[in-house]
Amino acid sequence: MSETTASGRTVPPSTQQSGFWATPRGRLILRWIVILIIAIIGYTLGRRTSTILVEDYKQTNAQYLSDNRKLNASNAQLIADMASLEKKMKELQEEVEKLTNASNNHRINTNESLTILEGRLTLGLIGIPSADRVALNINGKQHNLAAGSVVEVVLDPSTTCRIEVVSFAIKFATVNASCKAA
Repeated sequence: MSETTASGRTVPPSTQQSGFWATPRGRLILRWIVILIIAIIGYTLGRRTSTILVEDYKQTNAQYLSDNRKLNASNAQLIADMASLEKKMKELQEEVEKLTNASNNHRINTNESLTILEGRLTLGLIGIPSADRVALNINGKQHNLAAGSVVEVVLDPSTTCRIEVVSFAIKFATVNASCKAA
């Protein structure tokens, strides 16, 4: 497309733009408008992203608080259970102590005898104990026993005695003798 002047000459269209945006001041304002649009878009995207991150943080924090409460409750329950178990263990230890009453323990030296229970039970250590056994005479009957072995002896129809070899060494044996009515 070409323009015709009054003299009749044809002039090619101008390659330069005309108007306000073609001036240096117009280009400067256009640059500032583009920068402002980019800034507004960046601010909006950043704000939206941070809002999403804050919501995710709030949800995660709420989950952590819930888990922490559950763990604290579980920990308190475990502490209570442990205290209960410790109490039961103490009671059981006391019961075991009663069953293996130390006052019923007797030390018998080699080739000696001991009469207990008002003369109704005689315990004697025959010879020197071997590495794993001891020979005990209980009311006239010989028994070869290891540590921890138990012999039940009936004194009369209404009384039974329990004799346990607690331990032994080269020159003595320790036995626990307890009797109960049948």
